[in-house]
Amino acid sequence: MIGCNHSRTVCIQLMNLPRIARQKCLLNQIRNLHMVERVRTVNLYKDDRTPKIRGRHYIYRTIENPNPSPAEIQVLLTDHVDGLGIMGDIVTVPKRLWRNFLYQAQLATYPTPENIVELSHEMKALGDDAAILKQLGKFSRITLQRIRGLNLPVELMPSKTGWTLTKAHIRIALRKVGISATDDSITLPKDPEIKTPGEFIFTLTMNDAVSLKVRGTLVERPLVFVEESPADKVQVWDNPPVTPDEELNPVIRKFLTKSAIDLDAFRLKPPKRPKVHNPNVDKQILLRQANR
Repeated sequence: MIGCNHSRTVCIQLMNLPRIARQKCLLNQIRNLHMVERVRTVNLYKDDRTPKIRGRHYIYRTIENPNPSPAEIQVLLTDHVDGLGIMGDIVTVPKRLWRNFLYQAQLATYPTPENIVELSHEMKALGDDAAILKQLGKFSRITLQRIRGLNLPVELMPSKTGWTLTKAHIRIALRKVGISATDDSITLPKDPEIKTPGEFIFTLTMNDAVSLKVRGTLVERPLVFVEESPADKVQVWDNPPVTPDEELNPVIRKFLTKSAIDLDAFRLKPPKRPKVHNPNVDKQILLRQANR
C-alpha cells in the first residue's frame, strides 16, 4: 500500500474503505509529501470484514515518488532578459529563478493563450521597432553596450607611404578582442587611406538591425620584441561612445541605456545564515542538565 505519514487513526479509516474507494483515495500533503509502503503486508480479508492491523503493519519504508514535481517551468518573457531570451519568447527556467526574480521583476508571466494574445497586441503596437528587437539575439544588449565603448587597436607593419585600411584588418583586430564579425557587417571609413597612425571611425552592424559607429586606433607593430607594444597602451574598453544617445532610434536608445540583467547572480544559491546562539537559551539548557 502506498500512503503518507499519517496517524494510526487515519490509516485505520483508510483501510476500512472499500477497495475501489481506497484505490482512488489520494493522500496529498503540501510541500511534505512522502511516498511509503508497508514493510509487512496485511493478511487477506473479505470485503465485509475489517482487516486485522497489528503494530508490525505500521512500519513503513520510503519509496521514490513515481511522479515528482518538475524542477523547471515554462514562462513567457514580457521584456528582454539578457542571456535568456527576448520579448515574446517562451523559455524553460528553473522554478527558483521564476519565483525569486522573473515574476517579482515583472519580466515574465505564464504562457497562457490570453497572455500570449495580449503580448502580441503590445508588440504590434511597436510596429517596425518590434521587428528590430526580435531580430536581435538574447546577448545583443550586452554586446552592443560593450561595442559602444570600444577603441579597437589595429596593428599594421610600419610604412613610410601610409596604409590602405581593409575589412580584413578590422575583422582580425575584432577577433583579437573577442568579437566575431563578418566582412558584410563592417563598413570602412569614407577615406580608407591613412597616412599616419591615429584614430579613425568605422561602422559595425549587428544582425542587420543596429549599426553603431566604433572608434579604432591604428598603431605600428614593432619589428623587435618589446614587453609593452603600442597596442597594449590603447584603452580598449569603457571609452566614451562615438554615437551620442540623441542620434539613436528611441527604441534602440531605451534598449541600450537600460542596464543589463545579470542572471548569474540569481542562479547562485544564497549564502547560509550563520546560526546565532542565544546565551539565555544556553544557560537554561545547562541548568536543566545540572538539575538532572
